[in-house]
Amino acid sequence: MHEQSTLDSIMNISNPTLSAIVDEISKGNIPELIPCIRTMQRQRILNRDSDFNSSFESSMQHFTFKEQLNSLGMWCIVDLTWTKELAEYIGQRKILEVMAGTGWLAKALSHHGCNIQATDNNDWGITHPILGNSIHGIDILDATDAVNTIDADILLISWPPYECGKILDVCKAWGNKKTDHLYRRKWRM
Repeated sequence: MHEQSTLDSIMNISNPTLSAIVDEISKGNIPELIPCIRTMQRQRILNRDSDFNSSFESSMQHFTFKEQLNSLGMWCIVDLTWTKELAEYIGQRKILEVMAGTGWLAKALSHHGCNIQATDNNDWGITHPILGNSIHGIDILDATDAVNTIDADILLISWPPYECGKILDVCKAWGNKKTDHLYRRKWRM
């Protein structure tokens, strides 16, 4: 019984910073900064605050945090800090985001003034009942059809579903006529 209560406490987020972030995201808001989990763990080790139990609990807290973000439709970790740098790089170029999911990345880039059109046709059938279907305007359109019909300077695909063969069709449709590719570069997603 003690083991189960320990597991229950680990599966709830007790870290006040992470808890506040989940609360903001559950309201449809993009947080200013989501601390890098690895940095937080390294800091605990450097401060010698860490033993096995606290390291395990910290790891479980971060796993639970990521699971809660996923349940809110946030697959890549989106905050206003790294998306500002990305928006500055993009500038005034028009962005087409395909497989945009609930639209977290589109919402953040739009917040920074980017001209972005987000599309998704929900092929894989995942919806997020807490926020409805999207938090940013998403055009319901197949990714390949979007590439073939929407004029854009940049194609953005941030978190396609696992084992999605569609991504190859999208890249072929985009072709090499537009050579600007966004890599992860220094942005942590």
